Amino acid sequence: MYLGLSPKCFQCVLDNSSSHFITLYPNTLISGTCISTGIFCDRNAVLNEQFKMSEQNEAMLLGTFTHNLLEWALQNNLFSKFELEKQAQKMLCSTKFIELLYSLDIDEKKILLKLEEYYSSISDWQTSLLNPSGKEIYFKTGQEFQSSNDNAFVHINRIIDIEENIWAPRLGLKGKIDVSVELIVHRKPKKNKYIVPLELKTGKMFSEAGSIEHRAQVAIYTMLMSEKYNQSIDAGLLLYLKTKHLQGIPVPEKERRALIIKRNSIARKLTLENNNLYMPSVLGDKRKCARCFQNQTCMLYHKAVENGNANTSGVDSLFMDLTNHINNNQLDFFKKWYELVMIEIKYDEQINKNKYFWLDTSQHCEMRGECLSRMNIVREDKTSDQKYHYIFCNQSAGLLHFCCGDRVVVSEENKKVYNIATGYVLDVSGNSITISVDRKIASTQVSSTFRIDKDGFLTNYKTSLSTLVKLYKKDSPRDEKIRRLIIDKESPQFAVNKNKELKPSQPFAINGAGSVLNSELSNIYLNLNPSQKAAIEKCLVTEDYLIMLGMPGAGKSTTIACLVRALVSMGKSVLLTSYTHSAVDTILVKLIDAGFNSFLRIGENSRVHSKIAHLTNKEQTKQFSSTAQLKEFYNKQSVVATTCLGIGHPIFLHKCFDYCIVDEASQVTLPVCIGPLRYANAFILVGDHNQLPPLVQSPVAREKGLDVSLFCLLTEVHPKAVISLNHQYRMNSDIMLLTNSLIYNNDMICGNDDVASARIKLPLYEKYKESYRDYILQAMDPVRSVVFIDTDSSEMFRESKSSHGVTNHGEAFLVRDIVRGFLHCGLKSENIGVISPYRQQLKVIRKELSVLAENVEVDTIDKYQGKDKPCIIVSLVRSNESNEVGDLLTDWRRVNVAITRAKTKLILIGSATTVKQSIIFEKMLKILQQEKWILSLKVIRKELLALAENVEVDTIDKYQGKDKPCIIVSLVRSNESNEVGDLLTDWRRVNVAITRAKTKLILIGSATTVKQSIIFEKMLKILQQEKWILSV
Repeated sequence: MYLGLSPKCFQCVLDNSSSHFITLYPNTLISGTCISTGIFCDRNAVLNEQFKMSEQNEAMLLGTFTHNLLEWALQNNLFSKFELEKQAQKMLCSTKFIELLYSLDIDEKKILLKLEEYYSSISDWQTSLLNPSGKEIYFKTGQEFQSSNDNAFVHINRIIDIEENIWAPRLGLKGKIDVSVELIVHRKPKKNKYIVPLELKTGKMFSEAGSIEHRAQVAIYTMLMSEKYNQSIDAGLLLYLKTKHLQGIPVPEKERRALIIKRNSIARKLTLENNNLYMPSVLGDKRKCARCFQNQTCMLYHKAVENGNANTSGVDSLFMDLTNHINNNQLDFFKKWYELVMIEIKYDEQINKNKYFWLDTSQHCEMRGECLSRMNIVREDKTSDQKYHYIFCNQSAGLLHFCCGDRVVVSEENKKVYNIATGYVLDVSGNSITISVDRKIASTQVSSTFRIDKDGFLTNYKTSLSTLVKLYKKDSPRDEKIRRLIIDKESPQFAVNKNKELKPSQPFAINGAGSVLNSELSNIYLNLNPSQKAAIEKCLVTEDYLIMLGMPGAGKSTTIACLVRALVSMGKSVLLTSYTHSAVDTILVKLIDAGFNSFLRIGENSRVHSKIAHLTNKEQTKQFSSTAQLKEFYNKQSVVATTCLGIGHPIFLHKCFDYCIVDEASQVTLPVCIGPLRYANAFILVGDHNQLPPLVQSPVAREKGLDVSLFCLLTEVHPKAVISLNHQYRMNSDIMLLTNSLIYNNDMICGNDDVASARIKLPLYEKYKESYRDYILQAMDPVRSVVFIDTDSSEMFRESKSSHGVTNHGEAFLVRDIVRGFLHCGLKSENIGVISPYRQQLKVIRKELSVLAENVEVDTIDKYQGKDKPCIIVSLVRSNESNEVGDLLTDWRRVNVAITRAKTKLILIGSATTVKQSIIFEKMLKILQQEKWILSLKVIRKELLALAENVEVDTIDKYQGKDKPCIIVSLVRSNESNEVGDLLTDWRRVNVAITRAKTKLILIGSATTVKQSIIFEKMLKILQQEKWILSV
């Protein structure tokens, strides 16, 4: 279909006879598998893209093994039965395939028997397809489709690539091609050479032409290869290994157009550029729907979201079988949370344009810190687990924005297709980066130049949606229990007298324990405070769930580590999770420090703490060579740790835990949090809903409740299920006073007198007292643990707004001066933290501090959650005549995080008049005023005026005819568009400026901007030549 404008009449023309077509929503990349699925059922295709429900079965597993075996044979040109059997045995001993067998509970012998059926089919390749004499098959190109010449002799001249991955945004398509080959076609008297895709199927061919879905896949792959190889490819090969049937697939123009139309239809339903959530209608085919992998999702969606019934489903008995166990309350729950997640996905599609990296050049993406351009491969290594490690290098690459564990996409530079491989960053050093990918980069590409982009296409949303669906699984007692507790809000049960050894009236007395069990628990409890002991005691007797509210600095991680040890000592198994890798690893490191290392950490080595890398699933199972070994090992694990999104690992298919502990549960969205809970009989949620909630980008989704965590929900519904950790060991008594009064109803207690009375240690404070102005000394004074510097009295502390965000340069300068003072007085840079809610302000502060110290951590409030420092300086930024405080400073949870990061010194810098428009700051300022912790800038202003009352500040024009021993010229202009303005292009005015100084002339400005002026371009050459330029 071609839509265009006639140059004569300027009318729209719809031309169905043309070979052109339109790609709708091209950035929504649709796979060949998805399109082929959609041929018979659009709904299935859309469900597959939205819900990650791909559960393995034996047929799929056999297909994976057979594909790998054939690909190995092609790569190594070894096809004898002996070599194939040898490789099959070796393949089945690798960790990757052992885990696949474990997931389906199949042993090696069974799969080897199945593989034997394919050895002869694979061996035939050498004598037929790889033989220059060729094999006679049906083969036509798309152009030859109407011709009568059906058969031809074909042979594969060259294997171009295996498992070739291609993203083609121009077509809106993506796919992974089994084998890309160079094919010689003998049709007397001609021999023609073609590049074609070869699609492998391990099943039987049931129709002479092959199934429509399989033919569609081949056709899609020809289009992808046409894009990549920049030539017309209109034919492919389809091989059914079981029946040894090889079929040529011609792809005429009309079939391409039909597939693009189908692709457009699916893309329209998947692309959330309008406000309507639209799902294709139910197929209603009893035979096909009964065999569909998505039938549970489909029927649940139809009943909950579409308000459907057995009659409207078209498959009444299947519908009732899959949905009759779900009550109306549970249906409403699914609809609510499904729609909230979809709103968030839609918003992400709108704002996260970086994930469509192909829309911009690699150089531009690199400037934003999202890409590395012009990279070359300098080394390739193959690992024992079938991964490939590549070292990329570029002498001028800016690697600062890439970190170990980042997921990346590797593409060739300046091509129409992208993503030849995806993987994780293993190492960043100097001008090189090491990446682990799951496929070999073809030898024809190794000499190319590459771009490496950060991967924005993560599957977190699919995991959330899939978890929601799995929660409604039929005949699953654990899922049914979770629905009752979470959705129907049944009260959790506690068996207080369940374990008499615990002696609840005098729990875990060190000398009163009469059993081995009590002795172990007593040792664990030796250094815990009363609230920690009470919390663990309550956990040990819960039958359903417990909420552990950990106030700032209250030792949540320590308590969890002790809880894990206590549960294991009682013979219980534990699943330990959190949303972030760092939170999981913090607890595991504490366990190791306590001498406990009997756990399994699920996760990539590159993403876990170095102290526990040897305890990951990869490291602990790499020597195993059988499913039996793996099964025995997994069954013995009492403690398994992973992130909330790491529950797709095979171990969770066969293992149920006594307890699931979720740390940072108050920061995890409800659908993600539910995921790990499905694998345990009881769960403990640890967190603090008075601190930051789950990160939700969409304002609409937030307003409708997506940022309400399960922790918060259950806390409100069943407050009796909440136990608090209120002894804190972070803040001294003055700093604690703020959050205690504002947030925690004075329930927080300092852990001991040493914590309460702690003060910032400045060993050189007395020595340098005379070197600093009074207001800096007052801010640093160790006696004053809390200081609010009120900037209202000075215009230099007004905020500035730009398209990039809000900044306050006056506050940044003040932060710099205070940090300099602390450093001079002996405080180490790593003990100072600077916080601001505004990212643009952080850039200004980092620039100011760059010449002072590298180890001062400058970050947002959100990034500082879970961290602390002896000294914290908070730049509040907002200061304006209209007293607009913005959203960030009105969020009391965010403010709570900001004021609870400091141990012994908290300095807040801001405009009291502006920030008191926030309710939380209005209350805080009353406390600060009452405690006399406010330092007004009236003092500072007087000092500055006294310091510089005789400095003459004026325009160039006013300075004509005057001179001074020292002249400082502020050129002002500095912008991305390099607009220099009229004043700086006037060479006569510039001449006046540079001739006012007698002995010292300082010019301050952006060289890049001002050199657009001819006079400054000449001046900069002289300055460069004389080495008079100082870069900052």
